[in-house]
Amino acid sequence: MLPTSLAASSQASIPKLASDGSNWIVWKTRITILIGAKKLARLLDEATVRPPMPKTLGDKPSATETAAYETALEKCLEFDQSDMEVKHIIVSTIPDSLLIGTAKCTTASSLWKAICVEHENKTKRFVVEMLRNLQNQRCSETDDVKQHLAKLLKLREELTTTGKVIDETDFTSIITNSLPPSYDNVISSAYAAAVAINIEISTDQIISIVREEHTRRQISSGNSHPTSTALFSNPQRTSSRQNNWKTLGTRAQIPTGHIVNTLRA
Repeated sequence: MLPTSLAASSQASIPKLASDGSNWIVWKTRITILIGAKKLARLLDEATVRPPMPKTLGDKPSATETAAYETALEKCLEFDQSDMEVKHIIVSTIPDSLLIGTAKCTTASSLWKAICVEHENKTKRFVVEMLRNLQNQRCSETDDVKQHLAKLLKLREELTTTGKVIDETDFTSIITNSLPPSYDNVISSAYAAAVAINIEISTDQIISIVREEHTRRQISSGNSHPTSTALFSNPQRTSSRQNNWKTLGTRAQIPTGHIVNTLRA
């Protein structure tokens, strides 16, 4: 059994289950670990049943009968206390709407089952929508590419909390497909360099190269402030800069040698 202070600290660190089930996997994992650390995991299993209440003693029970009665009663009370503790851990970290919906669950195992049934299905639907949202992200020529990359990384992290892990190859493709057309040449150069040195380009490398290209463009346009959100800060110069985007990918992009060094790093 965990010390009281440690148990309280562990429970306090568990995030509340989101109403939409977006953090279901993280919540479920942390809850089961905490309950397991308290040696109460068996109470989540429907196969675990409450010990039967002992029969009432007669008028003149023997010492043996009295001892057996007290032992059986103690087991029942211990089970009830442990079951209530598990229920408390669960209900203290779920939204009120879910608590109301599961109010009829009398045991920890029935409560756990009801929550699992609802959120396993909800999470599947949520993952589909989140994945579609991630794949449909697009960055226009006027958007801040660094902010766009940060958004993609955040969406991937949110997907991970649902149990959906996107591998490096797929996520790298999502990134490259979401970038403006003017980045095509630098991306092509990066992949060509990767082939030349016989390595498989990683997500971190693509992000690093794209960020450097974005910074280079800001400096080239005279807008090198790190918090700038777009190169089109001057409305009077918008037209000429839009035309420049068509050739910016082929003109003075990051040197191939620098790309190779980035990939080797």
